[in-house]
This record gives sequence, structure tokens and C-alpha cells, in this order.
Amino acid sequence: MKSRVYFIPVEGSDSLPAINEKLKRLLDGSSCLDFIRAEDRVAVKLHFGEEGNTGFVNPAHVRVICDGITLRGGRAFLSDANTLYRGKRLNSTDHLKLAGEHGFTQEVCRADVVIPDDTKKENVVSVRIDGKFIKNAKLARIFIDSEALVAVSHFKGHILTGFGGALKNIGMGCATREGKLAQHCDLAPVVHADKCIGCGECEKICPAGAICIVNNKSVVDSSKCIGCASCLAVCPTMAMFIDFGAGDKVQEKMVE
Repeated sequence: MKSRVYFIPVEGSDSLPAINEKLKRLLDGSSCLDFIRAEDRVAVKLHFGEEGNTGFVNPAHVRVICDGITLRGGRAFLSDANTLYRGKRLNSTDHLKLAGEHGFTQEVCRADVVIPDDTKKENVVSVRIDGKFIKNAKLARIFIDSEALVAVSHFKGHILTGFGGALKNIGMGCATREGKLAQHCDLAPVVHADKCIGCGECEKICPAGAICIVNNKSVVDSSKCIGCASCLAVCPTMAMFIDFGAGDKVQEKMVE
């Protein structure tokens, strides 16, 4: 089934109000929010950005989308699930604080921000999908319990999937930590000993404690590795290697 894709022309000189007006016309002209019914709880699925980065959707644009949901009788809230890797998106408290620091607040977006604690069983739902790889998807209950979901995604490069967009925002982004682990679990890195300088950056960043330094070289315990690829991102000599053929499996799991 083919999808209809809409674009709006945006110039670098366009002001924020001008872009928001174009976005509003896009929402109205495409009728993409018209599936929302009165009193529907609508999860606006976002990536709130990493600490120190600016690569996320401007909260002012998100407000236009939330206003469109409200206009159609829906009750919008902003949400995301926590990550596997270290950082402020690892737990709900710091994740919520980070979202606020990046401008995702009730005052700016006219919608509450709700980030579930998926370490609590009541916030996790196992959905049977019987896919090729994933049989039971572990998802954040907040998305399952919502009557509607609107994915607001930004395009970004990604070390495992090539790029992240709407599919990753939903497939990986709505999964709990356990659900994310099921998608990443085949991706333990291999160390190129000739390139490794034993700096320990990979050991410091590994959220699973799967890396240690032995004889001035990194050693990965594949039984502990969660496949998050954080070590690849920080290695100064590119000594960490992942079989990106296995990355195809990650993409298939994510889409399932």
C-alpha cells in the first residue's frame, strides 16, 4: 500500500511563525489528524534530544501539532520511552528534566510530558506479534493504552540502522528497555586489538559493565553486552567493530 507524502517549502530565512503557519496548513490540508476522535488520549511520540545536542524537533512546531489535536477534540500528551545507554534519557526522572531543558513543557507545547518508568511491571505490556524474530514485543503501556498516536520524528544518522526516522521512532522508541534489548541483542562488538590503545572510554560508557581493560586492551564480555553500540561512538581509534550484516536483523526486528 502506497502512502501519500506531503512536503512544505521552508527557506532558511523563514521566521518561526512563518514555518508554524506552513505546518498548520500542512496539517489541515493533508487531513492527517482527522482520524482523532473527541476525548481520545493522543500520545505524541517524540525524541526529546540528547544532552548538549540541538538535533530535535523545535518545541514550537510541536505546539502547532498539539493545537491541531486539541482542535479535533483530542487530549495530547508528549511521551517517549527510556533508553538502554547511559545519559539523561536512561531513567524517567532525568529524562523528564532533560525534556524540560529542551523546551518541551506544558507552557510551550500546551501538552503535558509523560515519561513512564519501565522498571515497574505495571508500565510494561507484552504484545504478541508472532514476527520472524520478535514473538512478544515489550512496549511501554502508555502507548498501548492511548486511543491514538502521532509520531513526530526528525531525520538523523544512526550507527546501526543507517538513519533514524518514523520507523525507528515507533519501533524502537515505543519499546521498553527489555524490548529494546531484544532488538539489539545480536550486536556484541569485536575489538581490533591492533587499533585499541586501552584508553578505557568504552569501559566507562558501557551501561552493562560488559567491557574491561586487560593488558591495556579492551575486552568485551558478549554474555553481558546489550548491543547498544555506545562503545563504537566513543572509541577514538575506531577499534570497536560490529558485524553490520547483523544490523539488518536489528532493522527487521524494529519494523516488526
